[in-house]
Amino acid sequence: METHPRMQTFVLLAALGGVLPSLLKLSSQISGWQLARTRHLNKKGSRRRRPALRDHCDVVPLLVGGAFHSGLGALAGYVLTVTDQITTPLIAFVAGVSARSIFQQVASVRINLFDTAPAETGEPALVRTPDGLGISPLEPGAAVEDRSVAAEGEELERGR
Repeated sequence: METHPRMQTFVLLAALGGVLPSLLKLSSQISGWQLARTRHLNKKGSRRRRPALRDHCDVVPLLVGGAFHSGLGALAGYVLTVTDQITTPLIAFVAGVSARSIFQQVASVRINLFDTAPAETGEPALVRTPDGLGISPLEPGAAVEDRSVAAEGEELERGR
């Protein structure tokens, strides 16, 4: 099996992209800490202690989450590179940033197009729709709303 010539680069960039949400969250928490310290210093004669970083930022969960999301980003980068979905470094980075959402979508996909009713009942099979509702397949010769689209400059043939 031939590997993509820039596989390592794409996977590394995707892993870095996976860390980005955790870094942004850390940055936001540090900004909150700085704002609290500034407010404290602007109060004249305050005898309370200055706000500590640990009061505004929980570093250990952020680091663990960042490492996990980096792994998800690397996995997404690998899968998308192997399937030739990633062609540029920017796409690899963006795939890493959105890796968590990508895998959540993949995990939620359920394909029930081939559900069949038990043979003894003789009832038609139900086809599941994305909203979870079942619809009966049409009987032969039933009217169907035509949603076909013709390419520009072509006429649409009926029955296709």
